[in-house]
Amino acid sequence: MSAHVGGSAIGKLAYGLLFVLLWPALLAAWAARLDQSAFVTWPVPLVVPVAASALVGGVTLIAVAMRALWVHGGGLPMNAFPPRRLVEQSAYRLFTHPIYLGHALAVFGAAALASSPAGFWIVAPVAVVAPVALVLGYEGRAVRVVLGQRRNRALFSLPPGDETAASLATKCAAIVLAWGAWAVAYAVLSQVPTPGAARELRFAFEFDLPLSSAWSWPYSLAYPFVALCPLALRSNADVRRFIIGIWTGSVAGFGAMLLWPAKAALLAGDAGTLATLNRAFDADWLACPSFHVAWSLLASHLYARRWPALRLPAYSVSLTIAASCIGTGSHALIDVMMAVPLFVLAAKYDAAAQAAIRLSERIANSWRAWRIGPFRVISHASWTAAAAVVGTLAAAMLAGQGNALPIALVVAAGLVGALLFGQLVEGRRLSRPFGYFGFLIGGVAMLAALTLLAGDAAVRLAAAVAAAAPLAQAIGRGRCLVQGCCHGGPHSGRFTIRVEHAMSRVACVAHLRGKPVRATQLFSAFANLMIAAVLLRLWAAEAPASLICGLYLMLTGLARFAEEGTRGEPQTPVMAQLTLYQWLSICAFFAGIVVSMIAAAPVHAAMQIDAAACWVAVAAGAVSTLAMSIDWPDTRLPMSLLCPPGAVQR
Repeated sequence: MSAHVGGSAIGKLAYGLLFVLLWPALLAAWAARLDQSAFVTWPVPLVVPVAASALVGGVTLIAVAMRALWVHGGGLPMNAFPPRRLVEQSAYRLFTHPIYLGHALAVFGAAALASSPAGFWIVAPVAVVAPVALVLGYEGRAVRVVLGQRRNRALFSLPPGDETAASLATKCAAIVLAWGAWAVAYAVLSQVPTPGAARELRFAFEFDLPLSSAWSWPYSLAYPFVALCPLALRSNADVRRFIIGIWTGSVAGFGAMLLWPAKAALLAGDAGTLATLNRAFDADWLACPSFHVAWSLLASHLYARRWPALRLPAYSVSLTIAASCIGTGSHALIDVMMAVPLFVLAAKYDAAAQAAIRLSERIANSWRAWRIGPFRVISHASWTAAAAVVGTLAAAMLAGQGNALPIALVVAAGLVGALLFGQLVEGRRLSRPFGYFGFLIGGVAMLAALTLLAGDAAVRLAAAVAAAAPLAQAIGRGRCLVQGCCHGGPHSGRFTIRVEHAMSRVACVAHLRGKPVRATQLFSAFANLMIAAVLLRLWAAEAPASLICGLYLMLTGLARFAEEGTRGEPQTPVMAQLTLYQWLSICAFFAGIVVSMIAAAPVHAAMQIDAAACWVAVAAGAVSTLAMSIDWPDTRLPMSLLCPPGAVQR
C-alpha cells in the first residue's frame, strides 16, 4: 500500500485487471508451456475433490476478504489505492493476509484440477512466494505507515514476543500453524514417487534386525505426544519461538530430503492395523532426517522445561519412539541419528541466529587497510577474491571443459556493467560504486552475444553461470558487511547489528554509526545460499537450461525485492513508493518467467575443470579485487576512492 489513497477510476480498473485477469492468465500460460517440456514428471498429488475444495475455498476466502475491505475499510485490495481504514473484522480476524492465503489455495487447487505437474510443483510455489516477497519488501511496512498497527492480533498469526501468559486459543492456534503446515507438506510429498537418484540409507545389518507390530504402539504415541506439546508453553514469546522453530526445522528437513534424496524402504514386518494406518501417508524417501524422532525430542524438551520433574519420563518416551522407528522398519539408523541436529535447530534456532548476527557485527566492524605505495588494499579484498574465484570455478565445473574464455568474457562484461551502472545510479554520492543489476545486465548481454555465436552451448553456459552466481553473491555479502554497502535501515528488533567503524558506509554515508540496523547483508547471503541449493539440485536433475536461468531471475528478483524493504541506504533512488532496485527486481521476476518458457536442451553437470578455467578464476579474483577492494586515495582521479571522500580512516 502507498500513501496515495485516492486514484482515478481508470487507474483502479487497470490495477484490478492486472491482478484479477492478467496474473492468472500468465500463470496458466507459464504452467502450460512448462508442461510441454515434460521435465516435471512428479504426478499431481491431490485428488479431484481435494483440489476442487482448495480452489473453491481459496476463491471464497479471497471474496470474503475483499468484501471486508470494501465494507469495513472503505476501499479495495490494491496496494496503489489502499482502503481508508485498517480492517480487522471478518476474515482478517482469523488471518493477517487472507487474500494471499486464498490465492495460495486457489493456485494449487487450479493446478491440480488442470492435471498440471509443472503448475503444481513449479508455478504454484513461485506464485505463493511472490506475495510473501511483496509483504516483506513493501506492503507490510506501508500498511503500518498508512493505516497504523493492528489493535488485535489475528488468531492464526505469530504472537508477539512478550512474556505475557499465552491464552489457550493462542496455543491451539499454534498447533494449527506449526503442525498443520508441516502435516500438509508431508502428506502432499508422500504421494509422489521416490526420486530416481535416491540412495539407500540402511546398512546391511539393518535388514536383519527383528521387526514387530508391537512397536507400532509407541510409534503411534508420537502423534498425541507431539501434537499437544504447545499446551505446555507459558508465554507468547514461547509460542512464537515454537512456531518459528517448527517452520525452520520443516524447511531444513524437507530441504534436505529434496536436495539430497535418499530412501529407507518401509520394511515389511508383522502387518497390523496401526502399521497400516501409519504408512497411509508415508514414503520411503521422506526418511532422513526423521521428523518422527526430531519432533518427539522437541516435545520432550518442552515438557521438561515446563515441568522439570517430568524430564526423565519425557525423554524416555522420545527415546522409546526413536527405537520404534527402527522396530517398525519405518526408518534407518542414520535417519534417527540425523534427527538430533534437526531437533537442536528447531529448539535453538534463535541462539544460532544470534550467533550469526554477532559474527556479522564483528565482520562489519573489521575494516582495515594496508598501504602499498600509492595503493590502499582494504580488508574486504579476501571476500571479493573468494566470491569471484568460487563463482567462476563453480560455473566452469558445471559447464565443463572448453568454457574458460566464454566465462572470462561474461565476468568481464559483468564487472564493466556493474561499474557503469553504479556510476549512473549512485555516482553523485559515491566515488566507485558497483551495482548488482549492472553486473546482471552486462553478463546477460554477453551471454546473448555468445548465444548468437555458439547456440545451445552458450545457453548451457548461461545456466551454469546462473547456478553459480548465488554462491558468489552469498560470499560477496562479506565484502558488503566490511564496506558497509547494502546495509539495513534502523531497527529496534533483536536481529540487528551496530557498526562503529568510521570508514563503513553505515557511518560515513548513512550516518547511522553506533545505531542498531538490520543485518540485511546476512539475510541476503542466506537467501542466496537457498537459491543456489535449488538451482544446483535442478542441475543434478538435468532440468532444461532455460528453466534454471529463468528461476535464477525469478528467485533473485523476489529475494532482492524483499531485501530492499529492509535496506537503509540514503542514496538509493525511490520512484512511486518503490526503490529503483525493487522496480528492477520486478522486471527480473517477469523476465525470468519469459526465459523459463523458452525451449532449451537439458543440462548435464560436467563436474570437470581444466587448467584454463582455473587461471580464469584466479584472474577473475585478481581483477575483481583490484576493482572492488583496492583504491588510490592520494589522487583526485575519478573513481580513485572506494570510500566516500569525507570518511576518516582511523
